[in-house]
Amino acid sequence: MEVSYLKKWNALVQKKNSGIPQSTYYYHVKKWNKPDKYADVKTEMRRLFNDELKCRAGYRTMTREIRKTTPINHKTVQRLMKELGLLGY
Repeated sequence: MEVSYLKKWNALVQKKNSGIPQSTYYYHVKKWNKPDKYADVKTEMRRLFNDELKCRAGYRTMTREIRKTTPINHKTVQRLMKELGLLGY
């Protein structure tokens, strides 16, 4: 009886665990609690996209405009535009 009880308990504990290692869980928790380091760049991108560039800018134009004030990689600009849903036509 004790053995079957322990087996049931172990099965319940394993069901609660989603199958990820503990270190991975805490890595993501730590990452979620960090402030967004591109928050000011995102607001500048929204302003540029809507006001100055009239929603016609791709990542190359956006990179050129943002680099006037902030040094940033074009791949980062591309990723941030995708996150913000800023698509030029």
